[in-house]
Amino acid sequence: MLNETVISILFRLINFGMLIYAAKYVYDHYVYNTVVSDIEADEKKIAMLAQQKDAFYHHELFVVKEIENQQQTVAHLMRVLEKWRATAEQNQRMREEEHQKLEEALRKKAAEQSEHIAEYMLARRALPQAVHELEASLTNYFNRENRASEYIASTIKQIDKDR
Repeated sequence: MLNETVISILFRLINFGMLIYAAKYVYDHYVYNTVVSDIEADEKKIAMLAQQKDAFYHHELFVVKEIENQQQTVAHLMRVLEKWRATAEQNQRMREEEHQKLEEALRKKAAEQSEHIAEYMLARRALPQAVHELEASLTNYFNRENRASEYIASTIKQIDKDR
């Protein structure tokens, strides 16, 4: 019985060894390769994600620099725009002042021209009328007796005094 027990234990060990070998064979040929290929795929995926992370990081740095550059450009353009706006407002004020001065000069010129026209029209109408009335008045004055000879005598006396 001892032999049978030993043989039985021996066959059980051999069966157990064969079972372990079969499990190892299945594991090596079917499971191990799949696990290794999955691990390699995961490592490649991790490496690709790391590269993408680096690329995104560099892209983020680039975008941040671009944003800073654009903010500086915007700030510069705002300063230029403010200077332009101030210059435009100053030019507008100068144009308005010049326009007001020009309008004032035109009003004065128009007033002077109106005054000259009025004087001219007055002279054109009033002078002949005044000459006519003066002529009528002098004719009437000198038609009276001895007035002409008295006037001539007083004029001659005045001329003699002035000499």
